[in-house]
Amino acid sequence: MAQAGVVRIGREHQRTLRQLAERMGESMRAVVEKAIDELKRKQFFEEFNTAYGTIRNDPKAWKEELEERRYSAEVLRDDLESKEIWSEDGSVIIGG
Repeated sequence: MAQAGVVRIGREHQRTLRQLAERMGESMRAVVEKAIDELKRKQFFEEFNTAYGTIRNDPKAWKEELEERRYSAEVLRDDLESKEIWSEDGSVIIGG
């Protein structure tokens, strides 16, 4: 296991962290790690949405994006039989 670091937090945040850990039935470390993961995920999607908005608001870039999607959709279908039907569970049925 990697060596743990030490982070100092204020008393009020430490009290809140302890209460959350007790309510969740988790260690304080686990609660902090979950909070970090959630913040990381939130930041990722904020950056993703900003980048998507930039492309969406640029007519030339958006046109290129749509063309790439159409191309990808065609490539993904290359190996499919024309009568294949895919169910939601991922199984395939060959139609008659």
